[in-house]
Amino acid sequence: MVLFDAGDVVFRFQPERRLHALMTATGLEPEDIHARLWESGFSSDCDRGACPTAPAMCAAIRQRLGHELSDAELSRIWSLAFEPDPEVLAIAARLRARGLGTGLLTNNSSLVHAALERHHTQAIARLDPLLFSYQLGTTKPDPALWPAVAKALAHRPGQLLLVDDTLRNVEGAVAAGLHAVQFTGPAELADVLAPPDP
Repeated sequence: MVLFDAGDVVFRFQPERRLHALMTATGLEPEDIHARLWESGFSSDCDRGACPTAPAMCAAIRQRLGHELSDAELSRIWSLAFEPDPEVLAIAARLRARGLGTGLLTNNSSLVHAALERHHTQAIARLDPLLFSYQLGTTKPDPALWPAVAKALAHRPGQLLLVDDTLRNVEGAVAAGLHAVQFTGPAELADVLAPPDP
């Protein structure tokens, strides 16, 4: 099974879009929003399961920002940071045609999960299973993550291949017995994952 990272692999990650939308919706300065949601450690805590559901995370965001944004609006805003990469999704489709499983393994929160399923339905539907760090209680490259991933997928580590843009995540996966490649672009990934010559 091939497990793809989300941000900057399956999706082009553009957090400035999300930040701009939050600024427009709340009237707060971008630096203030970033400090309240990201520099504070709140987002990282949510990635590790502190807000196990999207409604819980939305409620916490409203409290931190002091604005009554609906769950639906926050889901839409969070989705703006993610733009599906059709070339990577095409690679995943070719792998499935060869009989390989293609899933998602990402360091992300319950709100990102909900936002992707609601606003990027076609992209997410091409990957199964979907594993988010908030479900597993920790994030890449924590050594505790990899056994949890293998157990959740009922695969041995050596049956899994991680595609991730972050070198430390690749190194952590390899140290845990997985196969892993660092993503540098769709063309390079297609070459690495091409079927062997007969």
